[in-house]
Amino acid sequence: MRWATAVARLRVFGAGADQEAVDELRAWASGVGRDERVPYLDGDLVGYATLVLDRLSAP
Repeated sequence: MRWATAVARLRVFGAGADQEAVDELRAWASGVGRDERVPYLDGDLVGYATLVLDRLSAP
């Protein structure tokens, strides 16, 4: 649930997202793994967290 909330916050607010959301996704991006229940990137949570974190550097 925390992972999904963090993804939503960064997708909506981008660089304006709160630090808690950023920290949560950085933890996932560090290599937590896969979850087949997640319907994005074949459950690749590391890859999806990384894609969402890229919004922090988007103009």
